[in-house]
Amino acid sequence: MHAIVRSAALVGVEAIEVTVEASLAGGLPAVHVVGLPDAAVREARERVRAALRAFGAPLPASRVVVNLAPADVRKEGPALDLPIALALLAAQRRIPTARLASALVVGELGLDGRVRAVRGAVAIALLAAELGCETLLLSAAQHEQVRGVPHLHVVGVDDLASAVDWACGRSPRDPPSCDAPRALRTRSEPHARPDAAPPDLADVRANATAKRALEIAAAGGHHLLLIGPPGAGKSMLARRLPGLLPPLDAAAALEVARLHG
Repeated sequence: MHAIVRSAALVGVEAIEVTVEASLAGGLPAVHVVGLPDAAVREARERVRAALRAFGAPLPASRVVVNLAPADVRKEGPALDLPIALALLAAQRRIPTARLASALVVGELGLDGRVRAVRGAVAIALLAAELGCETLLLSAAQHEQVRGVPHLHVVGVDDLASAVDWACGRSPRDPPSCDAPRALRTRSEPHARPDAAPPDLADVRANATAKRALEIAAAGGHHLLLIGPPGAGKSMLARRLPGLLPPLDAAAALEVARLHG
């Protein structure tokens, strides 16, 4: 029995497609993960085994092979836990594969089946849209971050049971909506309210040369290097630079969110 689930992994700040293949065959009971997995991916065997047991669908007493293609690219992190679990359930014919065929799935699994957030959610969402996937299935905690990606339906799940419900056609309820996706909120200062305006450069007294440098850098799109002893005002000036810039458009906001993630 064989099943395939599409997923993704990070290489630097870019996301690449990873095809998770699960195969059940006769032989001594064991779980083998191949395809250049790092330590975190190899440990997915135990996380997935415990999550499936908590869900009520323990692995069969047979030889299980999970292949992560392409096999020549190293896979890092726990984002492949959820797709591995769904691929194993599909290989056992416990869930249908119709919805999985057009979806991209990522998520870390807890031992109790809970789905946790992963790094690079925005980069993965952009990849899913680029590949033409209809749905991105990930942790409900990251639903808000990626809702701004166009032409992509995002489904957030809290646990493995919710992911199985979605695969079987019983779509889990989406998390509560908000006024705007976090990825598209701009002009906000760190540690400030998302809708707060950035500090105004007009509030800065003296430092005429530094203020002029900020204005030239903002107007011309130039690089800017702030050097000085502690207390000279570097951070104060840097926090006021966004106030000189126009709001980010949707594409630029997603790019910033991708790098931040």
